[in-house]
Amino acid sequence: MKKNFTLLKGLILTVLCFVLSLSMQAQNLVEFGDMPEGAEEFWTVGHRGGDLPVVTFGVEEDVPTNALSSTAASIPWGTGWAETQLWQVVSLKGGVTYTLDAMLKGTFQANSTWVQGFLMPWLEPDNEEGANSWKDASISQAVNLLQVNEWTEEEEILELDGEFPKNVAPHDKFLHGEDVTPEEDGDWVVLFKMGGNQAEVSTINLTDVVVSDGAGTGVNLLDNTVVKVYPTNASDYINVVGFKQAVNIKISDVSGRTVKSLNNYSAQQINISDLNKGLFIVEVEENNSVSTSKFFKN
Repeated sequence: MKKNFTLLKGLILTVLCFVLSLSMQAQNLVEFGDMPEGAEEFWTVGHRGGDLPVVTFGVEEDVPTNALSSTAASIPWGTGWAETQLWQVVSLKGGVTYTLDAMLKGTFQANSTWVQGFLMPWLEPDNEEGANSWKDASISQAVNLLQVNEWTEEEEILELDGEFPKNVAPHDKFLHGEDVTPEEDGDWVVLFKMGGNQAEVSTINLTDVVVSDGAGTGVNLLDNTVVKVYPTNASDYINVVGFKQAVNIKISDVSGRTVKSLNNYSAQQINISDLNKGLFIVEVEENNSVSTSKFFKN
């Protein structure tokens, strides 16, 4: 009897651990994969061709099937040759292998349509006319982890619903891979780009965006407690993102000497071209809370 009870207790503990594991995995995915209202604080919208599109976050309708998240980002692109880009910067550790996953849903004309996802080392956007976007020539230097790239006849319809397809492009326009291992700590860009030669505006819903190290942990793409500074190796300027109101910013060298002080600052970009080469500490004060980051001036 005692033996049976011990076996039963062990079985119950095993089941509880399994359920807890699933719960933690789901919680992690939703934590850094959801697209709720307010997520525009973390994502930057760019475009090529046409006007700047309006990406809507917190959409509860037409969320991809089997998505863990309850909301999605609705991403449109315009008529003619047009492309929408949605991106943000994340910090990855050297020597760790990462993957990029996402869920998406949409039905649209498949006339030279591309729906792509990238995880690539930080590089400056080409930024023509302030479009916050990259050209293909720049992106071709990146590691392409996710890609669906359909080139079909205009009357055909492309339907996507579920996991973001990986490496299904009909040509080798971009580098392909299932994962990436940075050689050293640094800034990377999570980038999605949707576009094509459409007769009417098309839309796709994106959610469950996960950058994971494969060990049950990942990069939190929606951490509103973290003020990000990038690039961490910079020559002319740095970007400070993640704050919700005007902040006080202090930049100091390694000796503690203040080299730049900005009060009631609301812009994202800071010119550092006048600083000497070396390591600097950035302190961002918001509501009596201070976030500290570092960057190296080249």
